[in-house]
Amino acid sequence: MALVWSRNFSRSDAVFIPARHRRAGSNGLPMKGSFVMSIFRIAALLLMTFLMSACSNLTPAANLTNRQWQLIEINGQPPVVTDQPLTIEFHATNQVSGFAGCNGFSGKYRLEGLTIAFSDMISTLIACADNAISAQEAAFHGALAATTGYELADGELRLLDGDGMVLLRFRAP
Repeated sequence: MALVWSRNFSRSDAVFIPARHRRAGSNGLPMKGSFVMSIFRIAALLLMTFLMSACSNLTPAANLTNRQWQLIEINGQPPVVTDQPLTIEFHATNQVSGFAGCNGFSGKYRLEGLTIAFSDMISTLIACADNAISAQEAAFHGALAATTGYELADGELRLLDGDGMVLLRFRAP
């Protein structure tokens, strides 16, 4: 058995601690370095946990914005081929813009978790020469109006209705 001294103890407060249960420096007192390392490790773990949770909360919006997403499916069907691909782009300023087949469009969007809402949508008014493209453009705008959620997976953006059905599927080139 060893007598452990501390500057905070008097002789009457001395405690016997078996040598195998104490970590001590050459003076018999606990090593300050191991305590400091323990505090450092705890602080590092807390910092890593904070950073990982902060990044996971930002990832969806960060992956969604400032990319031009090209439409690859509308209501379960491939889009009608046009001169220009149908697109949507989400800007960090909560503005959305794109091309719907004959006309450009823009408006606002709001994200809350995995829900999304579009508002104040406007479009140019160029008449489509092809009825199929005109019908697709109307379906595209209708799908945006019905969208309540989204998924980002496998390099795709999926816009969903209230039942979780995929309305529009996009891929970033």
